Amino acid sequence: MSDEYSLEGKYMTTMRTALGVVALWLASAAGAGADTLTYTWVGNNGFAGYFSLDSSAFTNPSTFEWISESSLSAFYFTDGAITFDFTDVNLASAIAFDSTISPPAYIDGGGITATNTSGDRLIFNVDQVQILPFGVAGGVENSYGTFSSVPEPASVSLLGLGLLGIALAARFRRGPLS
Repeated sequence: MSDEYSLEGKYMTTMRTALGVVALWLASAAGAGADTLTYTWVGNNGFAGYFSLDSSAFTNPSTFEWISESSLSAFYFTDGAITFDFTDVNLASAIAFDSTISPPAYIDGGGITATNTSGDRLIFNVDQVQILPFGVAGGVENSYGTFSSVPEPASVSLLGLGLLGIALAARFRRGPLS
């Protein structure tokens, strides 16, 4: 009986140690700072692009919070022929979000989002992205769609940790290792 108790005791000690390590990891991850949020354009007409910003940019939870484009940490858009990158961003413009939900949802752009070195302009609207090619009278290229947010790394980590917890609980119910 003492051998069985000893084996079960070792198993419980290992479980407690593993859970303690996981708890320390979560505590350090939670205090590590804000997450980077990435929004990817899902639309038609061959447009592709994304922008990223730090979640700490959201300071006043609201259903219509304006975030300055100077808060962006990454930016890229193209229609296949015309391209905009991070250096083209209009720092005086802003993007509206519903920051009462997690992750905050894109609502609308505010003015010209970016202007590339050729003078082409990119504009975010409620449900469309527009490119206005420089020097083309009346030339507007439209893509209708939405911005989808990519899950935060912390959310994915918590999901993985939950699955690990379920697996450990199932293993514990089967009894000690022999």
